[in-house]
Amino acid sequence: MSTIEINKIYQLITTFLSLILTAVLPLIVFLLIGSAIKIYLANVEFIMSMIIIIGILATSARYFIYQYPQFSKKRALFSLFNSMLLLIYFGFFSLLSSLGTLHQTTYIAISFQGVFFLLSLPWIVFLIRDIYNLVDFSLHEEDYITLARKQKFELKTFVRCSRCGYKVKIGLKLCPRCRTPLQHKSS
Repeated sequence: MSTIEINKIYQLITTFLSLILTAVLPLIVFLLIGSAIKIYLANVEFIMSMIIIIGILATSARYFIYQYPQFSKKRALFSLFNSMLLLIYFGFFSLLSSLGTLHQTTYIAISFQGVFFLLSLPWIVFLIRDIYNLVDFSLHEEDYITLARKQKFELKTFVRCSRCGYKVKIGLKLCPRCRTPLQHKSS
């Protein structure tokens, strides 16, 4: 299996998991306990629908991230968009973070806003990273294009020795370092 096929499988798996975690799971939670939450929050339907819509948008952005080369402005834009959506996603989830119950004559309230704040911290870091990448890719676009072309050129014109790992030009029969016969893969 080639690395391109492995990357496509990885892309599909991560997109599918992202869809389950950001859209399907909140929908199931809402359908199972939505009526119980309505007692404590007035706008549960709006909040849950926003969570599901943002989850679907974030999954779509995640899918499109992999459609562009690694060091491109478009990939950096989709990555930035994905990070912003997931930050908003956790913001909406934090609105659902207060649970309360009436136990005999005492009302017990539990707030999980600190947990959602901690969950949003990595996405703030990702957001900063994505802004940096976007600026970096915009300023040094020619350098990254040259680097990508050089890597493609090296892949086409060199082969690694299976014994010592030395880079050898295609066409040589023996490795100049260890004298191992080279096996060239036919394209």
